Amino acid sequence: MPLLIDLTGNEYGNLTVVGRVGRTKNFHILWECRCVCGNKKIMTGHGLRTGSYKPHCGCMDSIYQSCLVEGCERSGIKIKGLCCFHDERRRNGTALDRPFGVKGELSHWWRGGIAEYENHSELKVNRKIVLKEAEYICSLCGEDATQTHHIDLSKDNHSVSNLLAVCVSCNLKHHPKKTSKYKRIYGRTLDEMAKKINVSESTVRKHHKNGSLRKML
Repeated sequence: MPLLIDLTGNEYGNLTVVGRVGRTKNFHILWECRCVCGNKKIMTGHGLRTGSYKPHCGCMDSIYQSCLVEGCERSGIKIKGLCCFHDERRRNGTALDRPFGVKGELSHWWRGGIAEYENHSELKVNRKIVLKEAEYICSLCGEDATQTHHIDLSKDNHSVSNLLAVCVSCNLKHHPKKTSKYKRIYGRTLDEMAKKINVSESTVRKHHKNGSLRKML
């Protein structure tokens, strides 16, 4: 028979275990706990140790309220008045009342219209049509197709008749290999720089983002 783990005196959140008071019908041990507010609460040992229940008697529920943004049904901390979603928007400087699913300049993903292809939305729609008609099979090698290739090599003719369902390998054969941005900026690839300064590639990316990579090379 396993030894009983005595939880008396242990603190879990706002609860302090006072002592053992019995068992549940499933033979889980019950413990009487005292909350910081003075109220008592009965908890199972499993619930205390795993944190699967609220670490208070319920007195902390009053710190939550409905989000102040009109139309939002989420709850947030009363001191902020916002749910987690809208609080994230506040920290990012995004308008709280900005509608969902906005496109173009109103989207927080807008980067000044620098998409590689004109009318990219049309390309995405027709790409799905072409891939579905080809049953997601590459028209050149018969492997799984996940991309489309412009037959006339243009970047603005996205008609269905100009798109060919292809796999990644076949699509790359029709396009010249691009020089990595690290090679263009620093004259070395990501792997070469990681080996030179003896760090991981993710660390190189981090220093590139904060502008300190060139000093390390």
